[in-house]
Amino acid sequence: ERALFTLIMTENSTATELSYALLYGSLLGFAVVSWLLWKFVLSPPPPARVGTTSSSSSSGAVRVSTMDVKGIESSSAALDECANCGKGGNNSDFKLKKCNACYLVKYCNVECQKAHRPKHKKECRKRAAELKDIALFSEGHNHHLEDCPMCLMPMPIDGQQSMLYFCCMKNICTGCALKKRSVEHGSAQVDISKEACPFCRSKISKDQRKNIQIIQRRVDAGDPEAHVYLGDMYNEGKRGLPVDKTRAVKLWTEAARLGSVSAHFQLYEAYNLGRGVDRNMKLATHHAEMAAKGGHTIARQNLGSDEANHGNYKRALKHWMIAAKIGCHTSLANILDLYKYGDATKDDYADALTGFQKADEERTSPDRKSAVEMFKKMNRLMAGTVLSSGTVVKE
Repeated sequence: ERALFTLIMTENSTATELSYALLYGSLLGFAVVSWLLWKFVLSPPPPARVGTTSSSSSSGAVRVSTMDVKGIESSSAALDECANCGKGGNNSDFKLKKCNACYLVKYCNVECQKAHRPKHKKECRKRAAELKDIALFSEGHNHHLEDCPMCLMPMPIDGQQSMLYFCCMKNICTGCALKKRSVEHGSAQVDISKEACPFCRSKISKDQRKNIQIIQRRVDAGDPEAHVYLGDMYNEGKRGLPVDKTRAVKLWTEAARLGSVSAHFQLYEAYNLGRGVDRNMKLATHHAEMAAKGGHTIARQNLGSDEANHGNYKRALKHWMIAAKIGCHTSLANILDLYKYGDATKDDYADALTGFQKADEERTSPDRKSAVEMFKKMNRLMAGTVLSSGTVVKE
């Protein structure tokens, strides 16, 4: 720097020497400024530490300690260690298994898992409950029944507005079923011996033994809905079968194992009422939750009612919001009651009402309206009473 200053201040210095001196000075200044910026501004912070937290003295920041994080590799290696004995890692010859309740920690064997259980139990239960709620409220936002295979519209929520044909185990909306009868026979009311399935065109027999044989063949083939249907027949003693609630529960249990949402709901009612099995509310709640996650609106509505009965109105609102947006009128009415008593907001009810109206529009057609009117007339004739025109078919 002294030499540079002397060169610049010397009177005998040529223009070329001055140019080189200025260039050198500029480069030197740029280097110094760059080093200062990197040292005090752009340099990365020291490695963080993961574990227990402690508050800092002045800035209010949170400082973490107990485990160094040195990039992704060291972090993943720490996760791959047995939570009890510390064995494992990316270079281990054996595979660790996650805790299947919380998925937070891993163990090398069952003994380590049992030994670590007292320390891990509280955290495990808390995380397992969180995961359970996430699954419970994030799944089941669509109705569990498939679209009608004839009109390809969403199936009505009201079970009285659809018909299950055991020959192919297809649910057909009453609008399509009655329209098909009217087109082929000129009337919606025909002799069952003249009727064929709207979907597979199989003839419907009056001989119940033949019908049971058809259902049993589908059960033997592993059809979950056939299991549910045959279980319903044993539960109610229909189609010439004796009432056998124990066998009905066995059929529903197998259907639930095969993935039937309706079977989970039937098992919920069985364990809730002690029908064919000993009353078990824990199992009843489990099957109700499984049915709700599959899109069963009545199961979702009942879960909300159980939460409301225990004073958990926020959880009840979550259940009823889901059911109302699928098309459950009872849940919509319950949300209105919550709003009246201050346990739900106006926006909550408006959101539920908008979702309900959208779901109802998707399921409405002229044929289905005609079918509802026809069944209303039949109910008037059977009951011998005249219903008002504003009567709504119950869910």
